[in-house]
Amino acid sequence: MDSFNSPSTKPLYRCTQIVWYILGLIEVLLAFRFVLKLLGANAAAGFTSFMYGVTHVFAAPFLNVFRITQVEGSILEWTTLLAMVVYWMVAFGIINLFPIPPLDGGHVFTLLIEGTIRRDLSIRLKERVMQAGLVLLLVFMATVIYLDIAKLF
Repeated sequence: MDSFNSPSTKPLYRCTQIVWYILGLIEVLLAFRFVLKLLGANAAAGFTSFMYGVTHVFAAPFLNVFRITQVEGSILEWTTLLAMVVYWMVAFGIINLFPIPPLDGGHVFTLLIEGTIRRDLSIRLKERVMQAGLVLLLVFMATVIYLDIAKLF
């Protein structure tokens, strides 16, 4: 059976997809907010008003962190950029909690297994699991890079 289609891999893959899709949506909305403010868009316009209303929820915790830089109607909202970075870091942290062996979640997963069977796994087995996870991660990264380069040509 292909490991991608195995019953244990699919839920993990779906969870990572969901986290990245939610992050992508938030990042796009905040990018629209940043660009609209930077270009001095009319806040009374329907689309602009909608974007400011939707993104206010995500930008509100950061609004008073930096001063707003304003030049002739254009606003450089550093707080929106900060929000984008913070949300990316939160999503990355959530992904690291998933049980992919070389990442932090893999160590948590190993500890859960040891707690369940009530004994330590051998160092050799732990090393092999971590090596296998690292190889899978490297193969995944190489595949993504190859597909990105193949799209260029």
